[in-house]
Amino acid sequence: HTLFRNMDQLTRSTDPTKSRWEWTVKASHLEIYNETIRDLLVDPHVREQQARGGQNRPLSDEEKRKLIKRHEIKHMKDGTTTVTNLTTESVCTPLDVEALLHRAKSNRTVASTKCNDFSSRSHSVFTLEVGGRDMITGERRKGSLTMIDLAGSERVSKSEVKDDELKEAISINKSLSSLGDVIAALSEGGSNCQRPSKGGRGNNNAKQAPPSKTHHIPFRNSKLTYLLQNTLGGKDGRGKEGGAKCLMLVNLSPCVESAQESLCSLRFAAKANSCVVRSTR
Repeated sequence: HTLFRNMDQLTRSTDPTKSRWEWTVKASHLEIYNETIRDLLVDPHVREQQARGGQNRPLSDEEKRKLIKRHEIKHMKDGTTTVTNLTTESVCTPLDVEALLHRAKSNRTVASTKCNDFSSRSHSVFTLEVGGRDMITGERRKGSLTMIDLAGSERVSKSEVKDDELKEAISINKSLSSLGDVIAALSEGGSNCQRPSKGGRGNNNAKQAPPSKTHHIPFRNSKLTYLLQNTLGGKDGRGKEGGAKCLMLVNLSPCVESAQESLCSLRFAAKANSCVVRSTR
């Protein structure tokens, strides 16, 4: 599992016996469901019980609105992104991460469709926040690793979803479309991005046209893209423009019935691959 390998590498890299730095690693896990952020480390029944003030009754409309707005995205000046009232827990080993993932899995929204018996109805976002302090000079550093499991795009006519599942499918497809719009805008010369040269990895002698300062990147069109704004070419943990790195893994189905979906995924990957984040010196 990619996440476990990353945590294993972090564990080795932050071993206090091998450097003069001391490190802390904190984890959080959320899902974006119907454009609402949910904390996956909190049982949904407990969350609703807290919203009702411990009373055994249906949620009022006002309580539902407060519950929806409980978790808001905040972009800080130093390049970090926070989500209000989100549970964070310290982790030290891959086993700690595994325990959190097990908790989160039981709280994630899934449903059965004609295409998938256990279809994710939300985007899952797992974040590791790393903080370090030089025990001699007192210098501090911080960074984060965010791993996103996107809900799969699906054709409503094929999945045959109805009612709530139809609303979920529309929300999923809309947010994925927004992500595609952001990738397209970045690849066309948006802020902090440049298109790769025709020579492949780069040509130092090639002239690059400066990005347009008025070019709009539609990060705010969905909660997913707004949350990932700094990840998709924004500031890194030290406030440096273009310091973030992003890697996308695209899953394809070998089934002939899914050929059209696989083709769409490949086109999306090609568009993402055309965007190169530029560091500002």
